[in-house]
Order: sequence, then structure tokens, then C-alpha cells
Amino acid sequence: RVEPMHAAPHPATPHPGHEVFFEVGLLVILSVIALAVGQWLHKNNIYWFPESAATILIGFLCALLESFTEAGREEKAYERKEYFDPLFFNLFLLPPIIFESGYSLNMKVFFSNIFTINVFAVLGTLISTSVTWLLLSTLTALPVREAGSFAALISAVDPVATLATFGALRVDHKLNTLVFGESVLNDAVSLIIFSTILHAPANFSLASLPSVGLDFIGTFCLSFAYGTLIALVAVLIFRTLGLAKHGHTPITEVLIFWALSYLSFVLPEVPHLAAIVACLFCGIFMRLYALPNLSNEAAKHLDFMLKTISTLAGSRSLARHNRREHHDDSAVYDFCSRRFHKVSTRYATNPCRS
Repeated sequence: RVEPMHAAPHPATPHPGHEVFFEVGLLVILSVIALAVGQWLHKNNIYWFPESAATILIGFLCALLESFTEAGREEKAYERKEYFDPLFFNLFLLPPIIFESGYSLNMKVFFSNIFTINVFAVLGTLISTSVTWLLLSTLTALPVREAGSFAALISAVDPVATLATFGALRVDHKLNTLVFGESVLNDAVSLIIFSTILHAPANFSLASLPSVGLDFIGTFCLSFAYGTLIALVAVLIFRTLGLAKHGHTPITEVLIFWALSYLSFVLPEVPHLAAIVACLFCGIFMRLYALPNLSNEAAKHLDFMLKTISTLAGSRSLARHNRREHHDDSAVYDFCSRRFHKVSTRYATNPCRS
């Protein structure tokens, strides 16, 4: 029996994967342009226009140009699903920025002011969320749980412009550290509050606040323990293997260090903990206790790799975040995209890097 021959695809029909290749290529080009513009701003001492603002502007202009093309108009008509989905967003772009933020902190100044930073980050964010939650519940028709989720979404302070101004004016380093340390931790606090309220029972009411508070404390402590435990495992591995003694395998040391840092973000998500908290403190403790067990060459390569990956992830996310505005109607995605956009912009103006 002779099977009928299938007609060959029309040569003008584009391959389904070509669009993805075009998207990735365009994102790489935008990242290069953003990095080049940032270097030009630094070279010419232009402090009134931050690098993060330039990156956002590049993404906005790209989206504006795309809207005038035929493909852009067609996409607007039926709002196709994003290629830049939440899974890619959280698994590949967020972890390197969070870990490097903790890894590059000025440890001495940070820990000498840890009590003050925690008061601002934890107590300040809780007060802000509570006041906003109360106002929304009283003055709007939002249900209690939705009002609380929205309050957690907007209550974490975002001092990007303040940090950029501090860096340009070279203000007191302690003041820089207090503002930056608070801005790092309030992300984690607001994320835990948001997740706790979001996973509360459907019949949530103000009477459930004590249980929400206990869930908040438990989630924070367990997330902190996860990050600390992974850092301790890293120390144990490097001391057991003794790779730094002969220093012949710096690449292996860097890869093991990077793999463990990535686990600090992935593993806490399995029991629904706060991955940002675990990854942040894992970066802090791995810098303090695991880094001394690496060879000098591996430590040099590691520092360069972490800064390169986090910078690339930050510039890529800002360019992409402003190119597309249609996302799945998901509260979790909305929270993560806002928090990630905040961390990315703050990364470009971080004054407390050691």
C-alpha cells in the first residue's frame, strides 16, 4: 500500500520556533545596549539620570516601536501568551540577583547595624501593611483577604532613587547601609506576608490575624534555617573535599558553589517557604564561611561570575519587563514581577557592595 505524500510546507510559512529565536536575540541586543548606555553614563559622570532609568527607557522605546509594526498590532488584537512566563522569571532571573545581593553586602557594617535594619524592615513593613490593609478594608469593597494581599504588595518601600542620590553625593556610609539593608529585607518580609495571606482559608477574617502572625514567624524562621543549612552544607563539602589545598580545580569549586547557591532558592519552594529569604541569607553565610575554604583563584572567578550573571539578569529583566505588559491574570505573578522589578532597579544603584 502506498501512503499518500504529504504536501511540503509553504516556503513562506515561518517555523514556529523562529519567533522564540527572534525574541531571545532581541533581548540579548537590548541587554548589550542597556549595559553600554550605563557605562556611558558612568564615564561622563551623569548622575541625574540613573542607569536603571536608562534601561527602563530602552525597554519602553522598544515596546513603542513594536506597537507600530504589523506583528505588534496583531498581538494586541488577540493578546497571545507571553514567552517570558513566570516559571522562567522565578527560576532563572531572580535567584542570581537575590544571592548576589546577600553575597556582596558589606558584612561588617551590615551586622553592626542588624538590629536597626530589622526594626525598619520587619516592624516598618508590618505597620505599613497593617495600616494599608485596614484602610482598604474600611474604605473599599475589597474582601479582607484580597485587601491584605494588595496591602502586602505595595507596602515594601522602594528607595531606588534615594540610594542613587546617596551614591552620587557620597553620604555617610552607615546611612547607606541602613537604607539598603532595610530595602533588601523588606522584600522578604512583604513576600512572606503576601504568601501567608494568599494561602489563608477562603473564609478569612480579622479574627484569623493571630494565626497569620504565627504563620509569618514560622515561614520566616524556616526559610532562614533553610538558607543557613545549605550554607553549612557548602562549608562541609568544601572542607571534606579539600579542593582549595591544591588549587588545581578552580572551575569545579566555582560550579559546586554556584550549584549550592541555586539550591538555596529552589529547595525552599518545595515546602512553600520564602525562597528570597533563604537565598539572601545563604549568600550572606556562604560569603562568611564557605568562601574562605576556596582557593584564591576560585574566589576570584566566583566573584566575577556572580556579578556578571546578576548584572545580565537585571538588565535583561528590565528591558523585557517594559517590552511586554500583558501577563497571565495571576496575583502571584503580579507580586513577583513587581518585587523582581524593584530588586533589578535597586541592583543598579546598590551603594553597599563590598
